[in-house]
Amino acid sequence: MQVDADDAEKGGAVVSENEQWYDAEIAPALLAIGKRCEDRGLSFLACVEYDKDKRASTMTIREDAGLAMRMLYFCDRTRENVDAYMINLRRYCGKKGIDINASMYLRDQP
Repeated sequence: MQVDADDAEKGGAVVSENEQWYDAEIAPALLAIGKRCEDRGLSFLACVEYDKDKRASTMTIREDAGLAMRMLYFCDRTRENVDAYMINLRRYCGKKGIDINASMYLRDQP
């Protein structure tokens, strides 16, 4: 199980009221749900934006998760970096033998 938060404001700096509430109330609940899903063999991903551009994620992704779940995972991991998202998606599809020729963005360009 993976739990991530934007840690830029941590380490002695001021933490917002929303982040404090998220850490105290929501994060433990999501962690419990994620653990139940993991124990059952289910993929789970939750991303919460507790302040503008400040997010935290809880996830467990099965090795055999479907493409849509992987796409959500890549989106969460790469944040606002669209190029990194597309690169990761293209690599994943190539590794898994997923045909991407129908995509004008992912297919090999002539």
